[in-house]
Formats: sequence, C-alpha cells, structure tokens
Amino acid sequence: MPFVLEYFKSKGKLGNCILFVTIFGAVFCFAHGAGFLQAVDTIAYGGPGICVPALPGAPKDIDTKAMCDMMAIHIFLMLAMGIFLTTLALNSARRLPKGNLDAVYYSRAALFFLVGGISQDIPYFAVILQYPERFGEFMTMDGFYSARWITPGFTEFGAPIVWIVYGLYSYVKLMSMIDATSIPMM
Repeated sequence: MPFVLEYFKSKGKLGNCILFVTIFGAVFCFAHGAGFLQAVDTIAYGGPGICVPALPGAPKDIDTKAMCDMMAIHIFLMLAMGIFLTTLALNSARRLPKGNLDAVYYSRAALFFLVGGISQDIPYFAVILQYPERFGEFMTMDGFYSARWITPGFTEFGAPIVWIVYGLYSYVKLMSMIDATSIPMM
C-alpha cells in the first residue's frame, strides 16, 4: 500500500491519497471493533478471547498468552485510530482541509502506518522474544493470522515492517515541512 500511495502522489493525486488514507483507514481500523469484546476478555479476564479467531495459525506447542495479550492491544489501538479517522472522514472541513496538503497527508500516513504496522507486528514480536530459537520456523510456517501456506509468517511479519518504515518516513517528511510553532490540521 505505501508504494501505491507514493505512486499516486507522484502523479499529482495527493488529495485522493489523503482521502484514501482517511476513509480506508477509518473503515479498516473501525472494523477492528468487531473484536473489542474478545480483546477485553483477553486483557481483563485472561480468557482466550481474541486469540480464538485472530491467531488460528499460532503453533499449538507454544504458550500464546503474550501473543494474545499483544493481539488485544492491537485491537484497542486500531479501534482508537479508527474512531479518530472516522471523525475526520465524517467532517467535511477536516476530510480534505485547505492548506498544506503535504503535511496533512504525511501526518495521517504517519499515524496510520506506524500504529497499524507496530500493532500488527507486536504479537509476532511477543512470540519471537519468547522463542527466539524458533524464529526461522515461525517465518517459514503458515502465518499466525491466516494459517495459510500462501501467507507464511515472513509475509505477515514483513508487511507490517514495510508499514512501520513508511510511517517513519512520513513522520520525517512531516517534521521537515513544519516548524515548531505550526501543527498541521490532521
């Protein structure tokens, strides 16, 4: 997705890219609310909650508690971001504000890709920290999220890293455009 957005930005479609990050981000992140009660079960009550539907490919022979806790945090972060982006998408003045559109784009892209990438990868980070000797196995087996061979662990682990890098890139671009006294209208 970051490469596609950069391509369309280079073709003069900055407004469309802002709308995409805002509206897609709102829908995609807000949809994580479907797992909210399961995430609460995981964090508040120690139940299997979100791990039942969200991590079907997790190895059966490992302790998945830390992974499940991180998946619950992923749900909370994505839902919070979805609510925020929804408020932007529903407000016609903020959906595509006047002014420095580059700063608007990079502020939204930094938020979406950093939070989305980090929160998607934290379940993997949790299990890799717990079982570092099995890193290679986790990267080549069916993905934890999908349990499909077509999306092995490397794909599910690597894609969010691309998002994180693009989020950091967007943040650096944003910081190079603004001075300490001006904050762009997200």
